[in-house]
Amino acid sequence: MSFLIDISIAIGIFFVFLSIIVFSIIDFFNNSNELLENNELRINSINLHNILFGSMGIPNNWETFNNITPERLGLLNNLYRKPFIIKLNENSNTVITFNLELDNECNKQIQKNTIRIYNEINNEFNYTLSNTKNCLGTSFIKETNISMIIKNSETFFVYFSSELGINEPNYEIIQSNNSNYIITKYPTEKLTMISQSKIKSLKKIESNKIIESLGNINFNVEIDKL
Repeated sequence: MSFLIDISIAIGIFFVFLSIIVFSIIDFFNNSNELLENNELRINSINLHNILFGSMGIPNNWETFNNITPERLGLLNNLYRKPFIIKLNENSNTVITFNLELDNECNKQIQKNTIRIYNEINNEFNYTLSNTKNCLGTSFIKETNISMIIKNSETFFVYFSSELGINEPNYEIIQSNNSNYIITKYPTEKLTMISQSKIKSLKKIESNKIIESLGNINFNVEIDKL
């Protein structure tokens, strides 16, 4: 009799452990599927990021065309920065005027409204352009005189690009002046930025054509507002 009781207890314990093993195996495979799905989503996200934010697209100015789907989407644009140092004879409110070449070879398509001037701590400075020279037959700026008011000797950065749709800055007009100062100009640096005009141009393209241009990436798109 005691033998049968021992067998019954042993069988009961066996089924308990068997149930634990079965549930553990099921839970393992469920977690594995979730990990695989998360890994696939992560890879797709990285690929999508690299496509949209890894280039300017093909053609690189696709946002300027109407009703044309780019061969490859890209949301970047070139941003140029030209550093210069101003040294004043004395630190006080001083109007200075100097010439700056922005695109001597006329291959950057610089838009007038994109020009901004900042110092090293990213304070924006007002300016006025004068004697501006455009690239032949275009409105793209080649070189210009810049007048600005500064108080101290410091380093400045002029930013400019070919970006479309940028509002013209509402600065007070600064009269040209030939104050006594020393300016040291440095070569133009090429940077990249996310293009506002390219993001807006996405609204012109049908969603299925956007998906086609992105290639073999599986994802769902939910659009609230653009």
